[in-house]
Amino acid sequence: MATLRERLEAAGALGKSAVLQARDKVRRHPVLGEIYEVVDGVFFDYGRDHSAMYAGALTFYAILSLIPLTVLLASIFGFVMSWTGEANVDEALVQVVRQLRKIIPYLQPSFAEDLHALVALRSKLGIAGFVALLWAASEVFRGVEFACARIFARVADHSSPDHRRTKVRSVFKTKLLFGAFATAGVLSMLMLRLVGSVLREVRETLNLPGWVGAIFGDPLGDASVLGAVVTAAAIVIGFAVVVRVFSPHAIKGRWALMGGGLFFVFFEVARKVYDVYLAQFTNVTAMYGSFATLIVLILWIYYCASLLMLCFHAVKVAQRRFTIGPRWPKDGKLLIV
Repeated sequence: MATLRERLEAAGALGKSAVLQARDKVRRHPVLGEIYEVVDGVFFDYGRDHSAMYAGALTFYAILSLIPLTVLLASIFGFVMSWTGEANVDEALVQVVRQLRKIIPYLQPSFAEDLHALVALRSKLGIAGFVALLWAASEVFRGVEFACARIFARVADHSSPDHRRTKVRSVFKTKLLFGAFATAGVLSMLMLRLVGSVLREVRETLNLPGWVGAIFGDPLGDASVLGAVVTAAAIVIGFAVVVRVFSPHAIKGRWALMGGGLFFVFFEVARKVYDVYLAQFTNVTAMYGSFATLIVLILWIYYCASLLMLCFHAVKVAQRRFTIGPRWPKDGKLLIV
């Protein structure tokens, strides 16, 4: 006569077999199989690839890089603009912080004030200080590179995620890549500033009505339709560039842009949900006291990093599905009881 332990083991084996059979049938269904493939590739792979841990690492590096990166970009932007006599470093800092608030809207006014003091002392940094500043500001790029190496390691086939390492660039190449991104960002801001100046001159010369300014206002601002479009385009294109540059496998442009659009939509939804959460469902000040501002900032960056990881997985699933085909055969052999 079978013992209780043997009966439990038999029941467990039977239950496991039933679950595996049901999962196989769902995978093979022409409709449910596609849904399961998306859910498995985006959300389940998010857990299997330890993406929450990578999001936490990116949050740490983002906090570490926030001030050095802002000071660095403001210094370069102000230095270039000073050649034309249009702006100094302080004005450049205002511009950079304004753009930063579009991504991190929970920065306090004191953040800009503290940065002004740091920028005022930039001449005392010296070469060693500048190198240290550049190194600290680029660490977030290293975190993104390792996350992409993990997530996109198996984009070329249908095998399950494993712990085999994907070779990444050397640290020196990553720093050079960061320099290229920083330069591209400064050049983009310069171009948009020039476009804004031209649009302003045209409006003033032709004495156009106010609604024209509401549509074709400052592309670096947030009070015009053009500014909102530029911000959305910058997020989508920035995501696409990051995916294509940091992925160890070739990612096609349409899937990278699809992921960028998805990230922008999730970003806007997350910001509204986060505002409601802070206003209606929690009291961060009561929970964390003087650390409330920092906690709000860290949580927001972590949410954005998590969305970034999810959209990376979405890009991987989309390209794998439409380039290689379904991960599991879809023969329709699902018995609906």
